[in-house]
Amino acid sequence: MIYDALTTRTEGSAVVRTPFAGSVIPSTRIDPVGRGIAATYPNPTRAASFLGGNNYSASANLYDRADQMTFKVDHEIKPGWRMNASYLHYGSREPGENWFGGLTGPGSWLLGRKVDATQVNSLFTPNATTVISVRYGFNRFPNASTQRSMGFNLASLGFSPSFVGAVQSPTFPNVAMETFSSLGTDSNSFSVFHSKNFLTSVSKFMGRHSLKAGFDSRSVNIDGVNFSNNAGAFSFNDIFTRANPNSATAGTGSDLASLLLGYSASGTGILASNLYQNVRYSAVYFHDDFRMSTKLTLNLGVRYEYETGLRGRDNALVTGFDRNLTSTIPVTLAGATAPKGGLMYAGLNGAQTYTGNNNRNKFSSRVGFAYALNGKTTLRGGYGLFWAPIPYGLQNTLGYSQTTPLVSSNDGNLTSATSLSKPFPGGLLPIVGNSLGALAGIGQGVGFIDQFHRSPRVHQYSFDVQREVGHGLTVGAALLRCPLKRDMSIG
Repeated sequence: MIYDALTTRTEGSAVVRTPFAGSVIPSTRIDPVGRGIAATYPNPTRAASFLGGNNYSASANLYDRADQMTFKVDHEIKPGWRMNASYLHYGSREPGENWFGGLTGPGSWLLGRKVDATQVNSLFTPNATTVISVRYGFNRFPNASTQRSMGFNLASLGFSPSFVGAVQSPTFPNVAMETFSSLGTDSNSFSVFHSKNFLTSVSKFMGRHSLKAGFDSRSVNIDGVNFSNNAGAFSFNDIFTRANPNSATAGTGSDLASLLLGYSASGTGILASNLYQNVRYSAVYFHDDFRMSTKLTLNLGVRYEYETGLRGRDNALVTGFDRNLTSTIPVTLAGATAPKGGLMYAGLNGAQTYTGNNNRNKFSSRVGFAYALNGKTTLRGGYGLFWAPIPYGLQNTLGYSQTTPLVSSNDGNLTSATSLSKPFPGGLLPIVGNSLGALAGIGQGVGFIDQFHRSPRVHQYSFDVQREVGHGLTVGAALLRCPLKRDMSIG
C-alpha cells in the first residue's frame, strides 16, 4: 500500500496518511527524473514473491587486459665507467561487473592504469678499492577511475537546467535504494602519482674497514581531481510513502514509489578542484663494516633523514585545526559561550604551509655484529632505528572541494522539502578556496590531518645463531622484534 505524504495529518496523538487510490500514483504526481531513473531498470527475469525479493539474474562478461614491457640498455663508456638505463611501461583495463548491460548498473565503472618508470644508473670504479654510484629515476602513474556513463546527458532525465549547468563531469547519478537494486556509482576520479629520485653513494675499502656513504633525495607527488558524486547522489527508502512517517508499518511504503515521486531521503552534490600536492624527502648516511678480528665483525652506521609534510600548490590545503580559536559565529542562545575551533589553511593567518609537526631530529643508528664462535657456529645480532614514511593520499581540501547536502524534509519527514527535478534549489555550494578561513565547514563534518602528528618510528632488534651440522647441512634460529611507535592522528 502506497501512501501520499501530502495528506500527512495528526488525528489525536497519531500521525496518519491517506493511501493513493488503488496504490497507484497518479501520472500528474510522478517526478520526471524519478521516472527516467526507474526506466533504466532491466526487465525482470523471474517473479518475486515479496517486496525486495530477487527477480533478476544475469552474468557479466568482463574484458580485462594488462600489458607490460621492459627495455634495458647496458654500456661501458670506458674501463671503470659503466652505465645502464631502463624503461618500464604497464597498462591495464579493469572493468566493474556490468550486470545490467547498459550505463546505469551499480558496477558500471572502469579503472584504467598506466605506469611509466625510468631509471639511469652510472657506476664508476676509479680504482680497485673505490666504487661510486649515481642514480636517477622518474616514475609516473596515472590512475583513472571512470564510469561507462561519462558524458551522460542529465537533461534527458529532466533535471533542472541550473543543476545540469553546474555539474562539472556529467555521469548517470548515483542512486542508492532500500529494497531495489542501486544504480550508478561514485567512481569518477583522475589522479597522477609521480616521483623523482636521485641517489648517490661511495663505497671504499680501507684495510679492515668497508666504508659506505651516500645521499638520497625524493620528490613524491600526487595531482588530480575526485568528482565522486558530482552528478548527484540520492538515496531512497519508504519513509515518504508508508502509513506512518515515524515508524515502519508492515505492508506499506516502497523505495521505488518514493523514487517515482521524486522524494529523496538524502543526497549530496559535489564540486571539486584539481589539486597538486607533494612530499619531499632527503637523507644522508654513513656505514662501516669493521673487521676487528678474524672472528668478529662490527657493523656501525648512522643515517639522518628529513621528510616534509604534505604541501599543496598555491597553499590549497588544510594543514590543521585550531582548537583554541574563538569562532565569530553569532551566539543567540542565552547563557551560551562562543564556540571554539576552526580549520587552518596553509599560509593563512600565520598557519604553517605543510601538514604535521615534522621531526627534524631523525637520526637513525645501526649497530650489528657477526661472531664466529668456532668453525661451525656463527652468532649475529643487530639493532636499527627506522623512521616509517607517513602515508598520504590526495587530500580533498574543504573549500576547494565542496559537498552540498540535499535537504529532504523541513518537518521531520512528514513531507518532502524538495524534488529530484530540482534537488538543490539554492544551487551547489561554490568553490571558494580558503576565503572562508576558520568559518569553513560550518554545519558540516570536516576532515584534516592533525598538525601535531609526527613520523612513526620503528626499533628493530635481531639475533640469530647458525650452526653447521654436517653433510652439507646448516640450521639456524633467529629472533626478530619490530615495535612501532606512532604519533600521528587524523581528525
